[in-house]
Amino acid sequence: MQDYKSPPNTIPRSPGHHKEWIMACKEEKPFNYPGSNFTDYAGPLTENMLLAAMAIKIGQEGFKIECDPVARTIKTQEARDLAERQYRAGWKL
Repeated sequence: MQDYKSPPNTIPRSPGHHKEWIMACKEEKPFNYPGSNFTDYAGPLTENMLLAAMAIKIGQEGFKIECDPVARTIKTQEARDLAERQYRAGWKL
């Protein structure tokens, strides 16, 4: 262990998630903002997984869900029924 040398830091360290949240509230941006990179990675990954879960729930062999990526809408009615909430009479969002 005495000969061990730590690898160089290649990823900037976070000041901590609480501090990043405060900085975001104040519209200050840390040098690696945002650290989560949600819009480039996690958001599209989550969308694909949710669409796959809808296809499994519908359960038809070879079923395809068609989407409009620009308008961000689901074109297939069976999948749209799962994605949209049916409100009680007299209530709407």
